[in-house]
Amino acid sequence: MAAASALLLRDYASKVFWMHRELKASDTLLDKVRASDIEMVAGWPSRIVGVNKVEALQLDDGRVFALDGVFIELGAKGAAEMAMDLGILPDDNGYVTVDRDCKTEAEGVYACGDITGKPWQLARAVGQGCVAGLAAATFVRKEEE
Repeated sequence: MAAASALLLRDYASKVFWMHRELKASDTLLDKVRASDIEMVAGWPSRIVGVNKVEALQLDDGRVFALDGVFIELGAKGAAEMAMDLGILPDDNGYVTVDRDCKTEAEGVYACGDITGKPWQLARAVGQGCVAGLAAATFVRKEEE
């Protein structure tokens, strides 16, 4: 989920570079990154330059970018991106809508925790996880009959 991480880092850093071999993100996230001042750079990091602190990042093609920090995100798919792959579109705030049983708009797909919105609380996520698990188990049992 490199795109989401780059967008998050933009809130904390004065400049964000997103180094990539190929862009693997949903069109929605790519549009958000392109609309920001994040610089997307095709290339692969080969070396972090600096002695006692990060001073630059060298790419495998020899280009060097002066910077103060490096955050590594290997691009694992996040829950929102997996939901979109299943045809579940997030709302305007990026959350997946669920009913009281944590069922999404897709048949047999349930969601819980942060992906469903605020408040981002462990207790809420655990409770929703229990509800979603029981509802999914009931769904599967009915499918097997």
